[in-house]
Amino acid sequence: MDSKTFDEKYRDRLMKLSTTNLSDALDKVGIPGAVIGIRPMYDCPRIVGRAVTIKITAAGMLKSKHHLGVHAIDAAGAGDIIVIDNRGDLKNNCWGEILSMGAKVKGVSGVVVDGAARDIDMCKEFEFPVYARGTVPITARGRIMQESFNEVIRVGDIQLRPGDIVMADINGVVIIPVEKLDEVLEDKCEWCGKPCEETILFNFGGCEFHEVCAACEVRLRRGNYISYALILAFFIAGVLAWST
Repeated sequence: MDSKTFDEKYRDRLMKLSTTNLSDALDKVGIPGAVIGIRPMYDCPRIVGRAVTIKITAAGMLKSKHHLGVHAIDAAGAGDIIVIDNRGDLKNNCWGEILSMGAKVKGVSGVVVDGAARDIDMCKEFEFPVYARGTVPITARGRIMQESFNEVIRVGDIQLRPGDIVMADINGVVIIPVEKLDEVLEDKCEWCGKPCEETILFNFGGCEFHEVCAACEVRLRRGNYISYALILAFFIAGVLAWST
């Protein structure tokens, strides 16, 4: 899928959702997609985009043909997300300030690192989103190198191909195979961002919370995912409203 098609047809729809919405939708269609343990390195905004991938390996006698990250940034389009497979390594940094600035100038939405990053203070200062497993101060030089870019990688337990769709937010990271994007969005998230019937019943119909939950269970058995957190939030708001 080219960037124009993604931006025109999908970006706004996805930005109204969260990784939790999409993880539930992926479960519903039987596709593994949630990556566990990668989080924002500061109060990053939600990002979504097509993946540009980098695979990292240890430095050694065989030298890398490319400087880490440079060709991936060149290959990225505006709105894309650079995703780095460093096997969850928390001892070696593979992304920092200089690469972040280069990516930001190119219009990249952010970076997702299955491993560690550094220079988070500077990335925050010029507002480049960094999602990673942790942060370290040391340089990558002499320790790791780029093995390849824009090839299939592994992020957590999930396969990621260049061009697959990635979302990252405060809850984590989700990967959607690009050919499954319509299936995930078409029916499985149609309720997202809308007050569900159970919430309306509870807020305006005077239903007890246990009755609302029972209605949710019925809907779940019918194959529709309902956010219990959303209903609970409305329940608390309703109680507060009634008590004042």
